[in-house]
Amino acid sequence: MQFNERSLDLNEQKGTYSVMGDLSWQLTQPISLEHQTALKELIKRLMQFAMLLGGFGKSWRRADHELFLEDYNKQVIGSHWQWAGKNSPLVHNPVRKLDQVATCIQKIQDAALKWMKIQGVTPNPDRCADWRETWHPSMVQVWGRFAESREDSVAVRWLHQPYSYRYQGKQEVPMSIKGTSVTGKLNQIGRLWHRMYPIVLTKPDPDNSEKRIPKPMPGYLELLTVFPDGTLDFDQFLDFLQSNQTDFQLLWGDE
Repeated sequence: MQFNERSLDLNEQKGTYSVMGDLSWQLTQPISLEHQTALKELIKRLMQFAMLLGGFGKSWRRADHELFLEDYNKQVIGSHWQWAGKNSPLVHNPVRKLDQVATCIQKIQDAALKWMKIQGVTPNPDRCADWRETWHPSMVQVWGRFAESREDSVAVRWLHQPYSYRYQGKQEVPMSIKGTSVTGKLNQIGRLWHRMYPIVLTKPDPDNSEKRIPKPMPGYLELLTVFPDGTLDFDQFLDFLQSNQTDFQLLWGDE
């Protein structure tokens, strides 16, 4: 893997960076055309997976709080990535609507299964590892909603304040995922990824009627990837997502 930066802006005071560049992959040894074709497809799909649901570098499991949480000025949390260049969104961005998320994930798994078979491995979809972040429908759920703007992020607030309230007798009790196994805490990695995925549509190229060019939109796909662990805090949070109190919808995984 090789990354050639086009621009780099370091903020040493905050400990942050803004970078744009070209990421490329090279084969380190000769392989057959069949293997090469399957490997290229797998790498392409894995890049789409990383861009769609997470990112790269430190704190990739969270969306950039400075971008998506109004008036946030505390410690640096999260990251934000998007495709750059005139043609990249057209070639590499297969998701522009919520109903395309599941298709994208399925194509990633199909590419992985094909690569395994070429390597002589027989996959068994009915079995899955018990690792915390195993990508199997019984182990992970992807929830999503349409956010009209940066300020419309809903879940970023749930990381810091109650997502709902319930009554215990006549007393109103806050329900929170902060500091639980859902979000994690000091020395404990959480089980939730939060991503604000920028929506890029296409429009006709005024200079070439046969081509289309990217058209960035103000909206985002707000995506939550969760790996349930069966705890009470997690079960209550999933019950909340499944209720009518939120416009998040289940996009992939078993309920």
